[in-house]
Amino acid sequence: MPTTIKIKNGSGAPTSSDLVQGELAIDLTNKRLYTEDGSANILELGTSPSTIDINAGTIDGVTLGTNSAVTEAQIDNININGNTIISTDTNGNIAITPNGTGEVDISKVDIDGGTIDGTVIGGASAAAGTFTSITGTGLTVDGNIKLDGNGRTLQVDKNASGTDNVLYYDNTVSTNDLFIGRDSSNLRLRTSAQNRMAISSGGDISFYEDTGTTPKLFWDASAESLGIGTTSPENGYSLTVNSGTSNGVFYGESTDAAAIIALADSSGSTRIIADNGGIRFTVDGDASTPGTNDSEAMRIDSSGNVGIGTASPSAGAPGGTVVHVQNSGGTASVRVDRSDAATAGTLSMTSGNTTNGVYGTGAKPMTFSTDSTERMRIDSSGNVGIGTSSPVANLHIESATPTIHLKDTGGTNQATKLFHNGGYFWITRTNDASSTNYNDFVIDSSGNVGVGTASPSSTLHISDSASQISIQGTAGTGTTHQIYTGGTNSEALNITSGSTSGNAIYHQSSSHIFRNQTGATEYARIDSSGNLLVGTTATSPGYGANTAGSAHRADGQIHVSSPNLSSFNKMTSTGTLISFRYADAGVGSISVTASATTYNTSSDERLKENIQDADLAGSVIDDIQVRQFDWKVNGEHQRYGMIAQELNTVAPEAVTQGETEDDMWAVDYSKLVPMLVKEIQDLRKRVADLEGN
Repeated sequence: MPTTIKIKNGSGAPTSSDLVQGELAIDLTNKRLYTEDGSANILELGTSPSTIDINAGTIDGVTLGTNSAVTEAQIDNININGNTIISTDTNGNIAITPNGTGEVDISKVDIDGGTIDGTVIGGASAAAGTFTSITGTGLTVDGNIKLDGNGRTLQVDKNASGTDNVLYYDNTVSTNDLFIGRDSSNLRLRTSAQNRMAISSGGDISFYEDTGTTPKLFWDASAESLGIGTTSPENGYSLTVNSGTSNGVFYGESTDAAAIIALADSSGSTRIIADNGGIRFTVDGDASTPGTNDSEAMRIDSSGNVGIGTASPSAGAPGGTVVHVQNSGGTASVRVDRSDAATAGTLSMTSGNTTNGVYGTGAKPMTFSTDSTERMRIDSSGNVGIGTSSPVANLHIESATPTIHLKDTGGTNQATKLFHNGGYFWITRTNDASSTNYNDFVIDSSGNVGVGTASPSSTLHISDSASQISIQGTAGTGTTHQIYTGGTNSEALNITSGSTSGNAIYHQSSSHIFRNQTGATEYARIDSSGNLLVGTTATSPGYGANTAGSAHRADGQIHVSSPNLSSFNKMTSTGTLISFRYADAGVGSISVTASATTYNTSSDERLKENIQDADLAGSVIDDIQVRQFDWKVNGEHQRYGMIAQELNTVAPEAVTQGETEDDMWAVDYSKLVPMLVKEIQDLRKRVADLEGN
């Protein structure tokens, strides 16, 4: 290792060949100091090395590496002696200059006099510049105080402990906290020992009332909302005003003719204008310039009238304060609605639309009241009640005498009333001038209907000097049919067709007789026994008198007498045409097909008992007398036949005797057929026997 320090002057950093270990090189141009580490590496000692370890040699005559301390060293014009640096320059200047952008760090400097950049230090009076005076008890600044760099703190405390800061600034943390009247994490401004303003660490700002205890103006920084009278602005609203127990919430005043509140969003603007004692609402204005290019939507004038679509709300003929809705080119309507359908109500009146009228939704009634008393309601089922809150029908009117009064505008004082009284229902003409009621139509408590009478004595009771019922064809152009009383017989009920003459129903001698209006021809009658006689007055036409007619007697007998054909016609399917019964049991019938008629007698096995082979009928057949004869009624000759009385002694089952002596006997030839069949069978057997022998 060299024992001397070689100062090599040059420009730029030396190379490893310029130095050996321990030698120094000074770059005078860049003011840098270098050495060699013994491994051919050049080390830069820097522009301001904190320590330099030199074990031997001399610097400007000063021996290095001795055991005694160097008490003084002089480098160029700077003399370093202990803690003192003295300039030997004739001007006494000492310059400490950083290299490049670096800094000179002096932890503590005691300056007793002189000047700094022309400013006198330690003078008795203030001088122009950054500093005026520095004393042991305080700092007076007549200008700016600037703290550069991190770790700078400016703190003004009320007490020596530093716990009650009046003014405090600390830039040692990233947020550079500043507190004035520090209280916890709030920045406070006080006057007369009262809070006036506080700013929280989150940016909330509070302005206090006169006692300094309650914030009355509050800015919520996180919600970006302003609260007046509350520290909890409503979420989603920029401004919330709470007047507490006072009913005054907001007051705005303008010395101009109108006071305006303008609201704007991204697409348009709205204005609320107080004008001439009223208030106007305008919409559809410019978004960028609230209050321009807008149009009036609604106003409330100084009389309290509300105008929507009109600047001059008027009640028209009814008068009074109104809501006046007007639309110059379309539907004008008022709608009242709620979001819950169960209780929602709607009032809708429109023009030029099919939904005209007043509407209600939900299971709630619509009521109409006057003088604080309900007069009418429409319930949720659509029933209308007048005088009742529980209508049970489409229209339910309830009072001591519920009445519907109908009157035209003819000016004759005549009207029609429908009313209910004492269990009676009335439809009557009335004279408004005299309050007279006429008994036009009455239904009494028993259900009897009276026309022209207030006391109907039957299901339908018509009372009038000439009671008539008229029936006419469609649109009044057809023939008029009348039913009326009177005529030739005062007890007659006349039925006419377009004239006073016509058919009539008479009540005569306990019989109801149907005749023409003049009474000359009788068509039918129901006699006092209930027999219906058509074309005859006899209950048994054809008996005792050869007269035409039919009698449907009350005892069930039917008598038909006619010079013409009587027929029975089965219109569609084949089968029984006439059924004969005895004691409600079938005993025979006449049935038809498309080509034949069958006469049937009961012969069902279920009707019989003791069934055996019949006896031979030869002797019976031999006793039957077959006759020929002429009929007295017309002289017609019959070649083969029986006399009922003669046959009755041989085969009484084939004979029907009359019920009286005057009744004619009759023979049922079909009853002889079974014995004839029996005889034929016997004959065939005997023939077969003979042929076998």
